[in-house]
Amino acid sequence: MPLAGDFPPANSQTETIESSVKERIELLQKRIAQGCMADDGSPGTERARIAVSKRGKKNPERFHFGVRYDSGSEAACAEMLERYIPNFRTIPHVTYQVPAFDEQTGGTRTIDFRVGDKLIEFHPPRTWRHGKKFGDFESAKEYADFRREINSRKSREGKGKVRERWESMLTERYRQKRQALADSNPALQGCKVIVATSGAEFYDKVIRPLSPKPPPRGAFIAEFKFLARQVFLNNQNPLLQEPHLPRNNPPRDAPDFDGTDQEAA
Repeated sequence: MPLAGDFPPANSQTETIESSVKERIELLQKRIAQGCMADDGSPGTERARIAVSKRGKKNPERFHFGVRYDSGSEAACAEMLERYIPNFRTIPHVTYQVPAFDEQTGGTRTIDFRVGDKLIEFHPPRTWRHGKKFGDFESAKEYADFRREINSRKSREGKGKVRERWESMLTERYRQKRQALADSNPALQGCKVIVATSGAEFYDKVIRPLSPKPPPRGAFIAEFKFLARQVFLNNQNPLLQEPHLPRNNPPRDAPDFDGTDQEAA
């Protein structure tokens, strides 16, 4: 299987891009249908996620080009931003893992990415329970209400609609909290928080609006999933932890980008 660096550059012809990812799309669709992986490249079923957490690897760190990420999806977000947003560089504490003081706790939280006046969070809603934690639910009661409503529906379609409604609510609440966090920090005031829950949403909410030359949507989603999975696999094998840079990417020691001078923002 080719490494991430073997994917054609962003300025290739559309036909070349679509042709090069055809096999990846078919393979990824097969894996997702089998429940082997989720959109973010992680184990695809709740049982698999629980099994991973029981091995002491819940939310394991991922490394990609020497930068530490919380997931393969986060690493894929960073690489796609560098490919398609002019002058963007992944710089910890500047454009990535942007620090924000939390007045409620007195500690410092971080926001995934900053592109000009846009603050971007990649955050699939967490609707599963792990021990005494209840994902993005605010209480055990709220989680129980969610499970009760899910279980009250007999059809898969009915369960899906309930889940979709709850996930939409949890995502919007998360966005509002992050926006309040940004608004309370002088350095981030005036910035708009965008929350993407999947590779498709990352394309629709971030890449397509901010990139002067966004790739075809289908090709982007397939490559996002491939990158997320590749980072996941590379971190299981120390010999594969540093895949090649995409051919169209400049060196990582290019001039610093301060996160504010963004033409496409």
